[in-house]
Amino acid sequence: MKDNKTTPFGFDNTKAWATDSFLVLGVLGFFLYVLLGLTSLPSVGGSLSWREFTFVQSKLGHLTLLICTAHGYIYGWNKFLRPSTYKWWTPLGYMLCLVVPSVVLVLKLLILLPCADRSLGRIQQGWEGTGPEEGRVSIRATSL
Repeated sequence: MKDNKTTPFGFDNTKAWATDSFLVLGVLGFFLYVLLGLTSLPSVGGSLSWREFTFVQSKLGHLTLLICTAHGYIYGWNKFLRPSTYKWWTPLGYMLCLVVPSVVLVLKLLILLPCADRSLGRIQQGWEGTGPEEGRVSIRATSL
């Protein structure tokens, strides 16, 4: 700055992208968490239809978890493979905080596979497996 020279930005702008992505995902995740918190209030949740409330709490909740987990991964994008990061061979706190959300997202992806999604959809609609002779019986038919 004292020499009044400008330095070119360069071709490797990975750090700039990582910083901008970290900030954008953090702000977006925060606002989505605020939206989830507002819809969980009884006065706001009572004014929503069941379909709207279910969408916000399930779909938007998983999207919020994905965005905030990505925010955490971008925070340490270049620290995972550095040996100097692991003092006393233990991972840092933010790495440990990413374990539970990552497991939840992986399990959610497994549930979204067609073989599991079809079976879970049938169970949610009232399907019961009774045996090889019938295959499926509705709960409503058995309660008559």
